Amino acid sequence: MFLASGQLRLQAVQAQVAQAQSAWSAGIEEVTALEAPSRIAVDAGLLHLVQPSQVLQLPSVSLAHPLAAPALSYAPCCSLNPGR
Repeated sequence: MFLASGQLRLQAVQAQVAQAQSAWSAGIEEVTALEAPSRIAVDAGLLHLVQPSQVLQLPSVSLAHPLAAPALSYAPCCSLNPGR
């Protein structure tokens, strides 16, 4: 009796997990479609924003190897020092 009730609970939890995984996958697909550069460009046009001359898909990069920090230099700004 105890084994049978445990098996029923396990099946119910497995069904919930499968349903959650399905919902997660559907959400990922929706987000992927919404963030596509071509879709963003079309929506920008509908809002009368400037259309890009081209849409360039950037390649993915590995996050396993962090990039080095960029070299920065000081550049004075004219708006902060009028007349210079």
